[in-house]
This record gives sequence, C-alpha cells and structure tokens, in this order.
Amino acid sequence: MNYIEVRWELPESDIARQLLLAFLEGSKAESVAEEPYALLAYFQESEFDDSSRVQDYLGDSLPPYSTKTMKQQNWNAEWEKNFEPIEIENRLRLRASFHPDRSKEFEREIVITPMMSFGTGHHSTTYLMMGWMLDEPIGERTLLDMGAGTGVLAILAALQGSTKAWAVDIDQWAYENAQENIEMNGVSGKIEVRLGSVEAIQDIQCDVLYANINRNILIDQLPHYARALRPGGALYMSGFYIEDLETIKKEAAKSGFRFEGWRERQQWVAAKWRLKG
Repeated sequence: MNYIEVRWELPESDIARQLLLAFLEGSKAESVAEEPYALLAYFQESEFDDSSRVQDYLGDSLPPYSTKTMKQQNWNAEWEKNFEPIEIENRLRLRASFHPDRSKEFEREIVITPMMSFGTGHHSTTYLMMGWMLDEPIGERTLLDMGAGTGVLAILAALQGSTKAWAVDIDQWAYENAQENIEMNGVSGKIEVRLGSVEAIQDIQCDVLYANINRNILIDQLPHYARALRPGGALYMSGFYIEDLETIKKEAAKSGFRFEGWRERQQWVAAKWRLKG
C-alpha cells in the first residue's frame, strides 16, 4: 500500500503548527511526524484523490504544502535513514536497534523501533517529559501515559520500578509500535497498551499521569485525568506553547489541580500539577 506524504514547512515556534496538529487529530491522516522545521501527515493513497486539492481533506485555511507518494516497502527505511540517537541530559540515551549499544555510558538506554509514532525524543515536548521523569523518578508507583506514541515514557517508568503502567494512544500504528518497543526493552509484564482515548481509561486509577498531546485535547481531557488520578497524584502535561500556559492553568484549576511548575524548550512547555485532596 502506498501513502501520500503532505508536508508543511513550519518551524516548531510557529503557532500555526500547533493549530494544524490539532486539526490533523480529527482528519483522515493515519499518522503525523514532526521535524524541527516541518510537519508531515500521511494518508493512504486509496483514500487520497490526487486529482483533488489537499484542502478538500484538510481545509482551505491551512498553510501551503507539498505532497509526494511513498511506497509502503520503503516506509521503515525512510525512518531508519533519518533517525539518530537522542541523549537527554547525559543520563538517558534513546536509540534504534541498528545503533551501537552505549548503555555503559548512561544511566539508562532505551531501544525503540523508529516507525510512524510520535515519541522518539527528537521533539521538544517528549524531551522535556523524559527529562522531568529522570529528575522525579516514578519508583514503585503506577503511571498512565496518555498519547503514548512509541511508549517511551511508560518504558522509562517501568525501568524506574513502576508497579504498573498504562500506555494509551488513539493511533493504531502507535499502539502496535508501543507493544513492539515494550517487548524489545524487556518490560512487557509491567505495561498494558490500550488503543483509544479517554474511553479507554475509565477503569484506571494511577499515582502519576503524563499527557503529551496538544492544547485543545489536554483541556478537553482534564476532567478525565482528575478522575483517573488518585488524590495527591501528579499530572505532567506537554504539547503546547508558553503563551498557552495561563489558559491551561485556569482550566486545570477547574478540575481540582494545583499548579507546581513548568519547563520550556524551544518555546514548547512541559508543566506539572498535583490533584488536590
């Protein structure tokens, strides 16, 4: 099966990029990839009419774009060609199986398969979230990772001693990729992967919740996070810009969250709250 790649030349600091990410969440795109200066969406060729304008699918108000056809058999090769290891604060290294093992040089090394899943560590939000988890280890607590992508946050939590972790993502490709990565890192018995959104977490009670999605979805899901967290539990959220922080703080307070702090990288923010009670 071939795919159509749609590419927007948008730097991470461009507010239009965040709006586009939110729009693509509900589109026919099977997956979205982020680069420092571009945003890419992928559609099945059978559902994408080359004779029609891409705006017919995505809306006339979106920024200029370019398209190209990608053959399914070359899909993983494209990812492998561009995937480089990530080192976070000289403590954690993320690599693919085809990169050399340097685990003796870091506190931890996680191996992931670079497929079409968000969460390789290249994006500032994933980098920020992992940095926070390194500074505040999960230990023997339970964790829920919403918008799990590759499952790397749940994997790191399991390696830190989490008694139970859930990795939840609405994307089928991410669901399958997370399962593969969890098995590869030897933590299958500690993490449960679920396909879906807030409907998939109704029976979960956790001590810590990480959500790396985007502003609009985070705001919509805050009441569900409050229900899933135990009183006094910690909530870490990312996927939004500095200018969005005050709005999200106000919305989080409505659901009983007390703001505790924030971090920034390339204008992206990761922030921490605690559920009152």
